[in-house]
Amino acid sequence: KAMRLMPELMALYYEDSRKPSVGYMYTQLQQQILPELCEEVKMQLGQFLEGADFSDTLTLGYLYGNLGISWKKLRLLLSAFPLWTTNNLDPGWEILQRGPVRSSLKRHSLDYLRQRLQIRPSDVYKMMKTHTRLS
Repeated sequence: KAMRLMPELMALYYEDSRKPSVGYMYTQLQQQILPELCEEVKMQLGQFLEGADFSDTLTLGYLYGNLGISWKKLRLLLSAFPLWTTNNLDPGWEILQRGPVRSSLKRHSLDYLRQRLQIRPSDVYKMMKTHTRLS
C-alpha cells in the first residue's frame, strides 16, 4: 500500500528519490495526516529529518499513523535506506542569516554532495550552515 502511494521509496538513485510536492501529498493522503502527527514524527525522528523536505515528514507520518509501522522500524529503515529522505530546497533562516545564500537551493548540487560524500540531508544542512557558499 505504501509503495502504491509513494513509489519514490523504492528509488535507487538520488535523482529519483524526490517526493511530490506537499500539496500533492495532502490531496493523496486525503487529510489523513494531522498536524499533531507531524509534530510527533519530528520529535521521534528528528535526527533523520533535520535538513530534510517536509514531504518526508508527511510520508513517515503516513507510514506510522495509517500503516502502523513502529518508530523503531522507521528508524531502522531510515538508517538502512538513505534515499528515503531528500534535501530541503528552501534555505532556512538559520542559513540565511549566516551569509550570502541562494533563495532556492539547487537539487542536483545537493544530491551530488550527498552521493559523493555519502551523507544524509542533516549533514548537508550542517555543512550549509558552516559554508554558505555551497548554495
